[in-house]
Amino acid sequence: MNPDNDPDLEYQIPVVVHILMDDSCSLGAVDDAQVHAQIRVLNEDFRALPDSNGALGEDSRISFVLADRDPEGRPSSGITRTCNTAAHTGSSVVRNELLWAPHFYLNLFVFDIEDAAGFVYFFPSQDNGGRVGSSSDIVAVDFKNFGVFDRGEGLDFGRTATHEIGHYLGLDHTFYPQFDCPAGEFPDCYTQGDLLCDTPPESHPFRGGCDGDIEASCGQTTRPFDNYMNYSDDICMTRFTPEQINRMRCSLRRYRPNLYRVIDNACDETPFTLTLTTGAPRCGGESFAVSAVIDDDVVVDAVAWSPPDLFRAPRFAETLAALQRTTEISVQVRDMRGCTVQASATITVVPAPDAAMYAAWRDRGVFLAFDADADQSTTVLDYTAIVGTCL
Repeated sequence: MNPDNDPDLEYQIPVVVHILMDDSCSLGAVDDAQVHAQIRVLNEDFRALPDSNGALGEDSRISFVLADRDPEGRPSSGITRTCNTAAHTGSSVVRNELLWAPHFYLNLFVFDIEDAAGFVYFFPSQDNGGRVGSSSDIVAVDFKNFGVFDRGEGLDFGRTATHEIGHYLGLDHTFYPQFDCPAGEFPDCYTQGDLLCDTPPESHPFRGGCDGDIEASCGQTTRPFDNYMNYSDDICMTRFTPEQINRMRCSLRRYRPNLYRVIDNACDETPFTLTLTTGAPRCGGESFAVSAVIDDDVVVDAVAWSPPDLFRAPRFAETLAALQRTTEISVQVRDMRGCTVQASATITVVPAPDAAMYAAWRDRGVFLAFDADADQSTTVLDYTAIVGTCL
């Protein structure tokens, strides 16, 4: 067997996101945070990452990362921005000029698409792969459906790109051909419909939410409303099937062999270095910083602090007020490959005393005299003199 066919190997695809705005650079604008959120969703969906919508699905071992070099080898963020109204509204002339070598990059164009959420021009198998690498070898997503939002709309969570990249990697709709009922039984299911047997046949797309009754189709008791290649609301989509995954991986190897790099044991014991730095022990009420430092070349996908209420994730550095006397703080960082590393540290904070503490000290004879009406400055001085760590 060709070692590259090993289903446990990860195929990583470099992505360049081309954002096409109008002449004023306002309509169609997408910030870097939304681009990174979109890449995160792609990895959640294709890698079935824990604590994400995709966790219910199968891990395709296909991942995505913003390209860090352009075709000439120059450092890049993997994001381009162009202000041209014609391009923003669909003209392909500027798109062709912006295209990065499509044999080696997934070119994802974001602009104003009329009457569609996104599209690809062809399946990679068409013309026996003859169109792969051409100027039309792109993935297009409407700017209103790119990234992650919370507008209460159906396409808010970045799965238009997941769906269209499924086409880019060789998948058809689960409802193909529309208004027909292809065979659902082996072996005919491999020659009809979407040419796969583990996606139940359906005659029309499933649209809308995932609550309530799911109407039957083609005599089936279930419908693949949760499949990325349907038309369900983004929040309902959770999976590719094993046969869909196999087709995408086979399409990469056969028709797009230069697009991906093979990552063997991508998440080994120490995929990257993470260091947590803290200040010295502090007095209650005095602020201090906690910072997480990682390798320069790591592209961060998510950051989770613990205890979670102390920080506003995903910031790497936050300022705290008072903690308990001794508190363990930890941070977990996940990179774009889905690899995670955790680091922890213990922080000692001497809390400012309250009246009950002073009463207890008084009862034990700590003070020769205790004045309940003593001002705070006297209280703090007495406290620090006894504890001896917060001067």
